[in-house]
Amino acid sequence: MISFFKRSLIRSLSSNKALIVNTSRFLKNDSLKSWPLPRIIITWFRYVLVRIILKTKLDSSGGFRLYNLRKIKKKHLFLAKNNSYFFLIESLFY
Repeated sequence: MISFFKRSLIRSLSSNKALIVNTSRFLKNDSLKSWPLPRIIITWFRYVLVRIILKTKLDSSGGFRLYNLRKIKKKHLFLAKNNSYFFLIESLFY
């Protein structure tokens, strides 16, 4: 069964208005409260560093993301060369 949250993301993409639907752990103030402090610090540091270097306000490490391949040319998506964790960052940058 698809949750309300996932249906909302799919609906956003299906409307053909969005290029990418990206999740973010920073939408709720308390979303990291159950995490250990070192992980919270690393996550915020990475988020700030990516914002400064790539000049983006997107949470590039969101694990759930939808791409509208009707609007995004595949050749642009494949500019991201990394096929591990950093693909998430590269794909939003390009």
